[in-house]
Amino acid sequence: MWIGITIGVFFAGLGIGSAVFMNSYNPYMMQNPQSVNQIMQNNPQFMNQWMNYMTLNPQARNEWTSAMVNNPQFMNQWMSTIMQNSQFQQQYMGPWIMVQNPSLMQGMMKQLSVPSSQTGEYTHLIVKTDQISIVSGAWQINTTESYSPAIIQIISGTTVTWTNNDSVVHTVTDLNGTFDSHLILPNTIWKHDFFNEGKYNYFCTLHPWMKGLVIVTE
Repeated sequence: MWIGITIGVFFAGLGIGSAVFMNSYNPYMMQNPQSVNQIMQNNPQFMNQWMNYMTLNPQARNEWTSAMVNNPQFMNQWMSTIMQNSQFQQQYMGPWIMVQNPSLMQGMMKQLSVPSSQTGEYTHLIVKTDQISIVSGAWQINTTESYSPAIIQIISGTTVTWTNNDSVVHTVTDLNGTFDSHLILPNTIWKHDFFNEGKYNYFCTLHPWMKGLVIVTE
């Protein structure tokens, strides 16, 4: 409580810039996710400032990602924090970050789209199925497999099911914002109906190196 009041005084009384403040406060946030959850509940302005800072500061995002990758305990603490704060969850999880930052969206599109070779052939096999597994260990940045199969082909009107077989939470989020699972807990499933023909590149907002593709045909 007192931490939240102190932060409020910083913002209201001193008018300190978000970049300056967040840069000095970020180490504490990375070490104390549950305390930060309480702060964000008591001070929505602080939450918005933090989200904007993370959106516009590539170095901070990289540090945050590294902390997630190298410390599963830290990642699980933050996942617990997100689960306890619906407003924080909505802002942190959704594709709104890319919408607010066009350059970031373009970079993500280039980086996360499932690659194809110069001959136009995909580097992963296209599998005709409506079942996708989020494999164990998918959260690790050096993983060679995350969504399995990585590319599926279905006909219009098919319901696709993702099963989280990993030990941490994940998301299934379309790069163009047409669908977003939000948090999929371990050993649970999420389903989505595909009606429109097209190619849907998707990824995990918590672990952006995880990517997959759904090809919908008539």
